[in-house]
Amino acid sequence: MSPSEITSATNYNKKHLPSEGEANLVQSVVGAKEDGIWGELTVEAVAEWQRRRDLYADGKVGPDTWDMIQGECRLEPEPAHSGQKPVHGIWVDDPRRIKQAKYWDEMQEHGISSIALMFEGMNEKFNPFYSYDSVEAICKLALERNMQVGITDWPWPNERWMNDMYAHTRRMFDRDDLGFPLAFHESDVEGNWKPKNVRDFINIDKAGNRLVDVKSAVVDGTYARMETTSFTSHTENGRAADVAPHMDAVFNQGYAVRSRRRKNKEGENEKWLIPWSHTYGPGNMVKHTLDRSLQIPGIGDGLPKLGAGLAAYDQKWPGHSGQEAMLKSYEQALTFGVFEVRWWSFKWIFGKYAKAYGKSFLKSVR
Repeated sequence: MSPSEITSATNYNKKHLPSEGEANLVQSVVGAKEDGIWGELTVEAVAEWQRRRDLYADGKVGPDTWDMIQGECRLEPEPAHSGQKPVHGIWVDDPRRIKQAKYWDEMQEHGISSIALMFEGMNEKFNPFYSYDSVEAICKLALERNMQVGITDWPWPNERWMNDMYAHTRRMFDRDDLGFPLAFHESDVEGNWKPKNVRDFINIDKAGNRLVDVKSAVVDGTYARMETTSFTSHTENGRAADVAPHMDAVFNQGYAVRSRRRKNKEGENEKWLIPWSHTYGPGNMVKHTLDRSLQIPGIGDGLPKLGAGLAAYDQKWPGHSGQEAMLKSYEQALTFGVFEVRWWSFKWIFGKYAKAYGKSFLKSVR
């Protein structure tokens, strides 16, 4: 590195990581002398560490470098939760195969006992994938195997969507001839539930109040749970959550997948492989997600109950098997005492994109 590059990196690091403890942490990971001082040798050690990990080697501890450094210095997860094993559930994204008995037998063989039907798409117009007759047939398949079924939708913060959702789903929960009661109504707020999509309401909080009321009306008079799902950094996963505190259960998705996209130094999107120890790596991603979930108001008082959404796709980390990656995420979820682990998704474990490691993992933890 040139003297000017070293000076630039030193000044950057002093500005963004000013404490002695932060400097010490970086030094302990990159192999520099741990004196808590940003100097030439530390900057050069950072640059060499970045080079070995295919990062832009400028010696500056920017967001990507900081994330990876934190990942490498993390302690191993605590021992797995020693209490009762959680239920294994699955999001079903294949309306055709789920109507066939052989797939139910296969799910049962692999320890799946909770089925979340992807009931409609993410479009602003509510458009169900299943007819009432289809849900009735699915419920009978579940009843024969002592499995539970619920439905999942993707709410939009507008009155029309909520009214249409109520019209379809209330009749579904209220039917006497299904032969098997639906166990839960889940709303996945990760995609559409954003302030920019608000219509008919003053703000997203008012829309949230309405969503809670509509979901309550859908399950009124039944034993069905109200649930929400979101992802790691969504507003509904954390202390500012507005809808989640009124639910019976939350499933926040700590999806750790091998390939992600980021911007390179030219500002272009590029695909990169997540190191095992990165914040987004298996285990670490789950901890990061569920730590935020514990901040949801009421979560420590019994309601909402805490579940975990985990990924079964793109699980081959460099140097590790897909089964190992799934196990790492699962064991970390156990340390939070989750009552159910719900996997994404049917297609990736039993359907058209199935990989052998998904079934192997499920059998190993039965």
